[in-house]
Amino acid sequence: MVVDYATNFTDKIKGLNSAEHPVDVPKTLDTQLIITVSVNTFPCSNDSCTGPNGSRLAASLNNVSFVTPSTSVLQAYFYQINGIYKTDFPTIPPNIFNFTADDMPDNVLTPLNDTKVRIIEFNSSVEIVFQGINVMNAAENHPMHLHGFSFYKVGSGFGNYNSSTDPA
Repeated sequence: MVVDYATNFTDKIKGLNSAEHPVDVPKTLDTQLIITVSVNTFPCSNDSCTGPNGSRLAASLNNVSFVTPSTSVLQAYFYQINGIYKTDFPTIPPNIFNFTADDMPDNVLTPLNDTKVRIIEFNSSVEIVFQGINVMNAAENHPMHLHGFSFYKVGSGFGNYNSSTDPA
């Protein structure tokens, strides 16, 4: 199975940890985000798109599909331009359910189309848990990464994240 090969490969990727390259993982967190990752569908007029049932596909985080604004989010933040984005991106999924089940609740099939962000203070230590969702029987399982930040992968796995038993 392709998933097994991909998981085997990504599990072998390690960071440098030596006297020349010490790793100082933060012990305390300022912010925790639990983010669901999925591919959803948007209906099209007259079922005219090429996705499932005449729909179009759209990625989402916490059931919000990002809409690119006409002004850059960072530019709007820096120049304090109102109305470009909303600061209420959810810190946890808006709906808690069995994310890896074969049948999904109807309210997660079509995400909200919006420009939502979460503003985090400079130099904060943030824990992000990415939880794949099995929307359309296509579980999201590719490795996640962040650009432009120092980050540490603490763990990965299959199924639903459990804060009591999974690495933290």
